[in-house]
Amino acid sequence: MDPLQISLKLPFLPMLKAYLLASMMTLLTYDYLCTLDQEINLVWSRPFSIGSVLFFVNRYTPFIDMIMSLYMMSITTTPKTCERVYSIITWFTTTGLIVSESILILRTIALWKRRRSIIILMSVLALLTIVPGLIITHLEMKSLEFIPLIPILRIHGCNLRKASSIIVVSFLLVLVLETIIVVLTIIKAYQHLRRSNSSWVMQLYRDGILFYIYMLVVTLLNVIVPIKAIPNFKTLFSNPQRVLHSILCSRVIFGILSQRGKRPQSDSHRMSTRGEGTTTDSEGGVVLTSVFAASEWEGENEMVISDDTQRYDKRDWTE
Repeated sequence: MDPLQISLKLPFLPMLKAYLLASMMTLLTYDYLCTLDQEINLVWSRPFSIGSVLFFVNRYTPFIDMIMSLYMMSITTTPKTCERVYSIITWFTTTGLIVSESILILRTIALWKRRRSIIILMSVLALLTIVPGLIITHLEMKSLEFIPLIPILRIHGCNLRKASSIIVVSFLLVLVLETIIVVLTIIKAYQHLRRSNSSWVMQLYRDGILFYIYMLVVTLLNVIVPIKAIPNFKTLFSNPQRVLHSILCSRVIFGILSQRGKRPQSDSHRMSTRGEGTTTDSEGGVVLTSVFAASEWEGENEMVISDDTQRYDKRDWTE
């Protein structure tokens, strides 16, 4: 069916998109206000680093593209304006998603204590996701065709007549990457939780797996919707994905930094010991020290305790 005929029969559809944008902006603002004290205490007080750059880009850039998206939905625009502004919003969203995925990749590498095979796997997956994703986004932007608004509908925003579905490939790549991250997290959770009674370790994996599941669901919607929807709604769930990635990645960082500051000094000096049929909380220290060392924001000396050796690690979590 022609998009014009659909718009005439279902005039509430443009408002549905506007309401979804408004709800996502509300969620983003609410979460920001709820976690601002954590940001001040855990991030602002630390020396500026590459990790800080990733955090602030992930945390604040969604406000830019969300405000621009809402503004475009509230005014009457020309096709040329739509093309220009839509391009800016798209590249802001793409950059933000790349940063969010980078944070999740670094966290996964940290959970696996920088195992060489995991670093190589994550690096290859990142390249296979980011590089094609940038190319596909460029091709998608080239395929967009905006037309003037239809006066009879009395709606604002942009009227997209034509859009390629090639963006589905980019979301499929993200879906594969996030699925592998979930699998690696579940495997490491099984290995650690059967040897640890630490509540922090359980919370670390539980929250991480739940976060990934939420993001997988939204990414899956972004794979299905562009195939079935009319052009104006092919990217309906791109903003929700952007907002959820930002919120969940920020909370992952807050969780790591807050527990790093709370962990007892003794955790840095205890070796993992397991008697036959015995599970001790010191095994949780293995998880904590490896994660915190790989998540280091200050670059200071950090004692990392592995299963059979002690070593000092000065590396930043972004290295």
